[in-house]
Amino acid sequence: MLPPGQMKRSRLYTFAVPADAAVMTAFARRYLSDPTGGDIEVTAIAPYALCTYLRSDFMTSTSEPIGTISDRECGLWIPLLEKRRGLSLPRLVFWMPYVFIDNSIGMATGREIWGFRKEIGPVTIPAAEQDPARFIAEATIFRTLQTHTRGHVEPLVRVERDVPLGPLERAWQTIEDIGLYFVERLFGAAWRGLGIDFRPSVTTINLKQFRDAADPTRACYQSVVASPITISRLHAAGPLDGDYWLRITRCESHTIVSDLGLPGEETRVAFGAWLDIDMLAESGQELWKAKT
Repeated sequence: MLPPGQMKRSRLYTFAVPADAAVMTAFARRYLSDPTGGDIEVTAIAPYALCTYLRSDFMTSTSEPIGTISDRECGLWIPLLEKRRGLSLPRLVFWMPYVFIDNSIGMATGREIWGFRKEIGPVTIPAAEQDPARFIAEATIFRTLQTHTRGHVEPLVRVERDVPLGPLERAWQTIEDIGLYFVERLFGAAWRGLGIDFRPSVTTINLKQFRDAADPTRACYQSVVASPITISRLHAAGPLDGDYWLRITRCESHTIVSDLGLPGEETRVAFGAWLDIDMLAESGQELWKAKT
């Protein structure tokens, strides 16, 4: 599917959980800084990671007549400061080291064009107030990484509480309302020094790479790609109330707890929000490309 990717009638749930910024920095540098030889430096700037669940009933391309599909996704996000060699000012970006999606078109497009680390699996998101407040992303997991280990599709990332979803509070009318809610909680008073201007978009950053056919231990292509995700229309939004917990299934194929420096396999959600939006996944920019 050619970008821009357009989504309408989308509901986005965002949950923030405590995480170790030093651990996330080391994790992000392994994929985004080390391959560039220092041309790009990234640093985690908040003691939180974000877990999002997206439900969209309309996804299409604005560049080719392909038709529409529905889309369900779960992503784990790390807020980073990204600085390129030769540029004086860093900027706020987001890296999603884990993304789970329920359709092959979105998975292939995300990986091949922008470099998102997407994998396919069922994603369950409550659709009505009376539904259980259970958000579930499933994936093919391997409990141990051994020759004879059988992979199974199982719940891997869950956010849940013991009561139904319930009515959602409509509290915000503007992008600035949403932005202030998040930056004050993620960064504290330090957010004022980050140059945040509350535009209706966030910049994501990814390592885009493909294995070499002759030597699959090496990459035949590598680049670091930045791409914006833009809210084209805000319908409604507000905070999420209630006692939510993030629960991660332990397995060697997805070392989420240690990668993000989470307190454990069960972590209480610090704060959350919901948004009803239309949005665009726009064309990206190569920040760095490996020489061939």
